Amino acid sequence: MKIYEKIRPFLFLKRDKKSVHYKNLKDGDKIEIDGKEYVKVRLQLVDSLDMDSAKSIDNLETENSLLTEQNKELIANFEELNIKASLLEQLNHNLINHSQPNFSRIKTLENKVSEQKKRIDKLQLLSKRHKENILRLSIKHTDLKVKLDKEKRKVKELKEYNLQNEANQKLISKLESLNNKVILLEQLNKNLVSTDNKEACRLNKRDATITKCNKEINRLNKLTENYKFIEKENESLKIKLAKEKYKVTELLKQLQAHIKYEQVENTEESLY
Repeated sequence: MKIYEKIRPFLFLKRDKKSVHYKNLKDGDKIEIDGKEYVKVRLQLVDSLDMDSAKSIDNLETENSLLTEQNKELIANFEELNIKASLLEQLNHNLINHSQPNFSRIKTLENKVSEQKKRIDKLQLLSKRHKENILRLSIKHTDLKVKLDKEKRKVKELKEYNLQNEANQKLISKLESLNNKVILLEQLNKNLVSTDNKEACRLNKRDATITKCNKEINRLNKLTENYKFIEKENESLKIKLAKEKYKVTELLKQLQAHIKYEQVENTEESLY
């Protein structure tokens, strides 16, 4: 407070711009705090100052010296940073000039990527349709295979009937052979009637043979009637067999057409 009382009259002096004192204040070291200028005055400690005030002033001067050095360092760093900023700006400018020729290339590549994406989307849609067609054809192929198996079983049954018909034909040929033999025996019997009684015994035996043959003929005639009925059935079965064979042929043609279609689809997918 004693120092303040001594310097107070000098703080509120009217500034005369022509005075030597004002010129000294103007040209001397100043600092600006909150928009106000303060003159840096080097104070000298006198005996009138107390210990605490002197210590505070000394601390302030020390802090001021440190702040001044830090300010100089900050100015040097600021200049260095300005140089770096200028170099970075130049580098950025060089990079832009260097990358300028690549912009058109990047644009071209982006267009190609866009076209490829469109093509991929188109191929994915086409692949989805192909998968649906393959699934549909697979189901149809399964149905045709089931039908083909049924037709094969029918063909097998008809072949068995055909074999039975061949056996019937053999029996009929055997029956015809027996009929021819009976006719020959009857003719022989007529010829032997006019011969001697010595042949009577032989005639009796022949009659017995003829009777036996007649019985066999009657039995075979019944079989023949059955075989003829079976033969008619076989004829109808032959017609059915021919129809079934035709159906089987058509099914095989359809199956081959579907297989060729699947191969063509697979070839198209591989080309894409």
